[in-house]
Amino acid sequence: MSLSLRHDNPAKLAHVAWCALVALGIERKYPNPPKNRVAANKFIGQWAIQAAKSGRFGNAFKDELDIWASNGIKNGMLSNMEKSLESVIEAYQKKVEHAKRFPGSYKRRINNAGDKLKEAGWEITWGLDRDWETEGTYEATAENTAFIMREHFESFDNLGRLTAPITLLVVSNNVQELVDAFYDSGIVLFLHQKNRHKGRTQYAIEIWPDNNGSPDKHMPQTNV
Repeated sequence: MSLSLRHDNPAKLAHVAWCALVALGIERKYPNPPKNRVAANKFIGQWAIQAAKSGRFGNAFKDELDIWASNGIKNGMLSNMEKSLESVIEAYQKKVEHAKRFPGSYKRRINNAGDKLKEAGWEITWGLDRDWETEGTYEATAENTAFIMREHFESFDNLGRLTAPITLLVVSNNVQELVDAFYDSGIVLFLHQKNRHKGRTQYAIEIWPDNNGSPDKHMPQTNV
């Protein structure tokens, strides 16, 4: 059994998991407590059903609560919900520690993501100059290409912070590798537009100051 940890709100998901475990701990203090793993699974599953029904945590976590309910009740003989929820909290703690190491400079974060992608064989160009002899067009030749135009990559203040959204252009059929590299460097990507050209997918992706783009357009990291 696997549980996903949303990158955009791991603290809230960890809080929901913590509440479930607290409820289980309180239940164990009453007469006839859950005495084994299967009974604990059933309790957490029923707790998840009630939490979803009451809207206790809003609609954002309904999918997770439905999964917890199913794993706790329908798959109660096989799962270990208590351990799984502990792993959600542990994963969040790791993300917090990882985030503390992010540089304050978004320019440095983008450079760090580019270095990771270059090691993976990507063709990366930050600060690409337009070739006006070709009317400013750029034809990607590498299998995985990502670039930011020069006028965008110079849109940082003296501390390397973004003052307005910039566009990252990507040509690749493996965009998830790029998304993960940026997330691991502290950058959330927001999809603006995509299309197909010569068998490869082209993306116009936005990078927003302080990752404050539209939540409906963010490109999620691979589940952990």
